[in-house]
Amino acid sequence: AFANGEKVSASFGPVAQRPFFSYFSVDLTSAYSEKIEEYVRTFCFLNLGNEETPAALIVLDNVTAANPEFRKYWQVNTLNPPEQTEDGVILRNGALGLSGRVDVRMLRPEPQERSLQILEGEEANSVFGEKFTAPRPEKPEGHGCRVMFSPETAQASDVFLTVMPMSDENAPELPVELDETGTTFALTLADRVVVLSKNGRLMEEPFDVSVPEGGEYQLLLTGLTPGDWSIQSEDNTVEFNVRVEPEENTAFFVVPGGEFTVRPEARPEATEFQTPPGFMPPPAPALANRVFLNGNLIEVPRTRVEETCLLLPATAILRALDIDAVEADGGLRVTVGDRTALFREGESEFSLNGHRFDMPAQVVRGGGEWFVPDSVLAAVAGLDLLRDDASECAQLSQSETAPQSEVLWIEANRENDLQALRAMVTDIPGRTDYWAAQGQDVQFDVTLVRPTRVRGIGIQWHLGDTRQAKFTLETSTDGVTWREVFDGASSGTADGLETYNFDPHEVEYVRFRGYGNTANAWNSIVHFRVIPADA
Repeated sequence: AFANGEKVSASFGPVAQRPFFSYFSVDLTSAYSEKIEEYVRTFCFLNLGNEETPAALIVLDNVTAANPEFRKYWQVNTLNPPEQTEDGVILRNGALGLSGRVDVRMLRPEPQERSLQILEGEEANSVFGEKFTAPRPEKPEGHGCRVMFSPETAQASDVFLTVMPMSDENAPELPVELDETGTTFALTLADRVVVLSKNGRLMEEPFDVSVPEGGEYQLLLTGLTPGDWSIQSEDNTVEFNVRVEPEENTAFFVVPGGEFTVRPEARPEATEFQTPPGFMPPPAPALANRVFLNGNLIEVPRTRVEETCLLLPATAILRALDIDAVEADGGLRVTVGDRTALFREGESEFSLNGHRFDMPAQVVRGGGEWFVPDSVLAAVAGLDLLRDDASECAQLSQSETAPQSEVLWIEANRENDLQALRAMVTDIPGRTDYWAAQGQDVQFDVTLVRPTRVRGIGIQWHLGDTRQAKFTLETSTDGVTWREVFDGASSGTADGLETYNFDPHEVEYVRFRGYGNTANAWNSIVHFRVIPADA
């Protein structure tokens, strides 16, 4: 087994949808030989919300060697030859008509205290003179470059502090200021001040931090021991408490310029800091209306919005997934396994295995492309969807768990969120999220792939062990004539799947009707399962 290290902290925020910061600290000591006594690496990624310089990465490495004479190297790899600067190097790259650069600016050790090597060609695939062959020499990574920083003076413990602003090729250089105390590094860049524990360990003592005058700054404190903390300005005009969570070890504030003291205690007269609602960075214009597949930006036509619905370029995305999509029968025919969908221009319905289902918007055709509602395309292709309404981007990824194989489609008369409904009919271990709709006439219909003998329905209710849900279940073979198979309530004592059995019979459609619960009018379901007779 490999020892890859141990997580110290992981945090992001203040709003999860588009966080301003992502923080991660890991103890990597166990990943190295006995030559290393201690190694803690800390990352802090900042979304700066700036079109020219949208982001910056701060990296802090604290390394202690068993032998003080053991020389340490800080390395970054790049595909293209870097440009050396007084502070470090500039890395450049471009793709999809976009170009940018990363300024690798090493603040500690300072320039006069370190050396810099840039290895290119065959030397890039060597370690202290011993040459190696890259596993895939034909790939760009097989003939890239290595940049290596190293302290000039050997010592047991070394600190590497690096800031890497990421910007447009022609953007002005981002100023970075460093304030160092006995226990902290405080970095100021753009409208941010980030405080790091200087030795990489959690801090449990008071410390001071300076915030520049002239406006509000986001202040991120990292490496804090869990518990109650407070911040107070020197003039007492700013005073907040905050609870630092275990394994997150961060505190976030928005403050004016001034001198502040941070203490590991709550102050009786102070209030809890509350992040303003919707406090998120704006989406990057260059990435607006884009499609990401499995975390990667793909080169397809941009998304569109019709009737407040996001439409995706279906043929280009399906081609990238190697899914059969052809123009036939007067529309776009998509085949995925044993399922065939047909979309027609200008229609807000589509067919799937001969069944007709509603869509939230009409299909649009333009520029040689078919644009299909995002949730529908994701469901047909078996993908998970994450939509960013502000940037009109879609992130698609392969589903780790597929919906129940017997289920063809599901649609509801309220809260018809296809992603949430699909998750509800998927058996996801440990799932706590749930689909919910409020009212006394809530209904959803499940269409099966083919007529199937069914003996029951399993439902895991949200808060199923604290209240009873009132509902009926119906089945049908044609979607017109319905047979009631259950009318009643849940037990109110089950926190897992509760089964409602009936005489086995052939079913192609299952209907759920919800009438709220004994606590309120919500119908809230974690998991809904059709149970075949032979299961």
